[in-house]
Amino acid sequence: MKTRLSRRAFLAAVPAVGLASSRLFAAQPVRRSFSEGGPRPFHIDIPQATIARILRRVKDARWPQRIEGAADWRYGANWDYMKALAEYWTTKYDWRKAEARLNRYPQFTASVGGYDVHFYHVKGKVLVRSRSC
Repeated sequence: MKTRLSRRAFLAAVPAVGLASSRLFAAQPVRRSFSEGGPRPFHIDIPQATIARILRRVKDARWPQRIEGAADWRYGANWDYMKALAEYWTTKYDWRKAEARLNRYPQFTASVGGYDVHFYHVKGKVLVRSRSC
């Protein structure tokens, strides 16, 4: 019976077998603790006051005059499209439902090269397909 070596076990064994000194397997310090700058859990939780402020600003926006004969996007965003989009976002869009959809998966932030990066950590599903010759 073959024993499969996990990636973690392999990487832990690399220094023991002398590969750590090679250029290919040069050891790099890895931060594992959240307090040391590693990944930090993240959860989207927008305060209701923030959503209300954004919606109020969109509703109170001063719209430019419509340019007659410019139904395409030649002069920027289409006026009718933007007006309809603003109406949708302020009256029909369910902010809390979107927030819940985004929070279904584990999210994290980490500092990478001095920048905070937001990411999802979702393991892929294995799909097995049969090959036909």
